[in-house]
Amino acid sequence: EAQFAIAVINSLLTAIGVAMLGMGSTMAFLTVIVFLCSFIPVLGVFISSVPICLIALQTSGLTTMILAIVMITVIHLIEGYILNPRIYGSYMRINPVIVLFILTIGAKLFHIWGLVLGVPICTYLYGLVVQKPTPAGHHEDNAELP
Repeated sequence: EAQFAIAVINSLLTAIGVAMLGMGSTMAFLTVIVFLCSFIPVLGVFISSVPICLIALQTSGLTTMILAIVMITVIHLIEGYILNPRIYGSYMRINPVIVLFILTIGAKLFHIWGLVLGVPICTYLYGLVVQKPTPAGHHEDNAELP
């Protein structure tokens, strides 16, 4: 669910950026590519950038392609530093700062796998440590979530 929300927001931001760059006739095509590639961690942004840059170069020239690269970079920074921590944090009930910390450490230590699995594994481990099972099989909170 969290990744779907991020993919939708990425697609909307890309649609706005593509329209601002004057490439409105290709907006639907490029937005679908960005949406689908948003489900591929780390590499998705590079895969979806290729058609955006090539279409910008072909239709409007080098300046528009450079502006498209700037647009993609800004959207990726917004995703990495604002959307991911907030959305993953709300879906997994973790403080966004902790999510950002987990993503940073996960990327440094385990590269793509750290980005993909870091937050879910830490959430699972946190649940094991903080929550204890009751006789009915439900979990009882021992502490407040961060």
